[in-house]
Amino acid sequence: MAFQTQSDEDWLRFDAQAGITYLIEGRAPGGSKADLVMEVYDSCASAGSPPAFSDFAPDVSYVLKAPANGVYRLRLYNQKSNVYGVQVTYAVSVRGQPAQTNGSVAILVAGRLADPDPQGLQTNIHNVTMDAYRLFASKYAAQGVDNPAERITFLATDVSLDADGDGFADVDGLPSRSRLQQAITQWAPALLQPDQALTLFLMDHGGYDKFYLDGVRRELLTPQELDGWLDELESKVPGVKVNVIYEACLSGSFIDLEHSISKPGRVIISSTNQYNRAFASRQGALFSDAFLTALERDQSLYTAFDEARQAVRHLLEQQPWLDDDGDGQYRRHQDGKEAARRSFSNVGSLSETVRWPPHIQEAMVNLDSGGRGTVKAKVVDDVGVDEVWAVVYPPDYAPPVNPDEMAPSPPPLTLHRESGASDWWSGLYGQFDQVGSYRIVVYARDKEGDGLLSRPWEMTLTTGWQLFLPALAR
Repeated sequence: MAFQTQSDEDWLRFDAQAGITYLIEGRAPGGSKADLVMEVYDSCASAGSPPAFSDFAPDVSYVLKAPANGVYRLRLYNQKSNVYGVQVTYAVSVRGQPAQTNGSVAILVAGRLADPDPQGLQTNIHNVTMDAYRLFASKYAAQGVDNPAERITFLATDVSLDADGDGFADVDGLPSRSRLQQAITQWAPALLQPDQALTLFLMDHGGYDKFYLDGVRRELLTPQELDGWLDELESKVPGVKVNVIYEACLSGSFIDLEHSISKPGRVIISSTNQYNRAFASRQGALFSDAFLTALERDQSLYTAFDEARQAVRHLLEQQPWLDDDGDGQYRRHQDGKEAARRSFSNVGSLSETVRWPPHIQEAMVNLDSGGRGTVKAKVVDDVGVDEVWAVVYPPDYAPPVNPDEMAPSPPPLTLHRESGASDWWSGLYGQFDQVGSYRIVVYARDKEGDGLLSRPWEMTLTTGWQLFLPALAR
C-alpha cells in the first residue's frame, strides 16, 4: 500500500499479519523540503519504536517483523520543526514480504540499431542490461537459488559479455524474434509456477510500435507480436505475474491503445511516452540508472518507477509511463497499485541495515567572467562518496533529429573534492558563454561495493548581461 501526504505531522495506519516482514519507506521527492522521522506503534496505548531517520538523507526506512496480527500506526514528522508548508511533501509505502520465497525468471535483451551505433551508445546499452543481469542474479541468490544464471535468459548482439565478472560469457544468444518467442513461450513456462513472475527488460533504440532487437539483421519486435507471446505464457501458467520494462525512445507506444501489450495483471513500464525520446547517461541511461538503483535497494516496481521518473523530470523531452490496470494509458494518480505490490526482494534479503545512496544536500554555480563558472555540490553518504559529476545542458542543446535514436547527454563535468571541506565537490566549466537558460544536473555515486546512484540535483542558470562584463572592463 502507498500513501501520498502533505502535512507537518501525520499518523497513518495499516493492518499487519503475523509472520510477515514489512518494509516501510518514507520518501521525499525531488524539490521537497521534507527531512523525515518515523515512529512505529503497535497500538494506540503502547510505546512507539525508537525514531527511525537517516543522519544525512531526507528519506526514512524501517523493517518491521510483525509478531502477531494487528493494527500498526506510523507517526511521521520533520526533523526540523521550523520547516513546514506546501513544499514539505512526501510519500509513504508499506510492503509486506511473505516468509516463503517467491521464485521468478528474467529475460534481458540488449538490442542494436546499427553498426556502428549512430550515437555511439552501444556500450551504454550493454552496460544497462549487464547492470540488470547483476541485479536479478543477486536477488535470486538472496532467495536461495543455487544457480541464478539458470533463471535468466540474456540476449545481446555481443555474445562475449561477462556481466558477473567470472570470466565466462553470460549471453545466451543473439537477439531475434524466434529466440525471444522461445524464451517467453517455452523456457519461462517450464520454470514458472502460478503467482511467480516473468520480468522482461528491453533496452535499445526504438521507434513507434517497434523495438530494434537487431537492426543490422532486420530483427524488429512489434507490440502485437509481444502481446501474443505473453498471452501464450499466461495461458500456460495461469496467475503468472508479468513485468515488462522497456528502455528506448518512443517506448510508450507499446502501452498506448493502438497496439498495446497492456492487460490487467501486467505491469508495463516505459522509459518515455509514445512520442518522446529517451536520454542516455554517461555510461547507461538516465531512467534505467535510477530505476535499477531503486530496485537494488529493495524498493517496489512502483517506487523504482517514481524514482526514475523524478530523475528525468528536468528533461521535458522524456516522459516515463506506467500502466498496471490494463487500460493502455498512464494516469499518475490511478496507476501504480499493482506495481507497488511487486519487487525482487524477499524476507531473507531485508535487514535492519539500510543501504543509502549519496545525498546531494545543496548545489550552486558561481559565475565568473569570460563565460567561466564553478559548479559546486555538497554531497554526503553513509559509506563514502566515490565520484560526483555534473551535466550541463546549454541553451542551444538539441537532441538528434531522428526520434528513433536515444539521445546522448552532453559530456559530463567531473567535480573534485575540495581540500579542507570533505563534503564539498567542485569543477570549473568554461562554456557559460551563451545568452539564455542553462540546465545543470548534478549526480553522485558512493563507494564501490555499494555503488548506488544519488537522486539528481537540478538547477537553472540564466545568463545575460554578465557575459559582456569582460568587454566593458576593457
